[in-house]
Amino acid sequence: MRRIIKAIKPKAALGVACYKDLNRGMQELSKMCAVLGVPLLKDGCVETKVDAGEIIRMMRLGIEDERSEPKCGGRAKA
Repeated sequence: MRRIIKAIKPKAALGVACYKDLNRGMQELSKMCAVLGVPLLKDGCVETKVDAGEIIRMMRLGIEDERSEPKCGGRAKA
């Protein structure tokens, strides 16, 4: 994981894992970039479940909808 992060140098990462692995991974990654995490709903490595809606919500954080008005109240440039 560290080798990939150092090579790519992302601004942020989103982890999906069981609580234990997610906690460990987020602590490690937080030294290199911003990190968000979504825990599995069912712990374990087999037949696990995750809230896909929560993953999508986390992925959208900080992304402004292109159709929305500018947040500063000014006009959009044409």
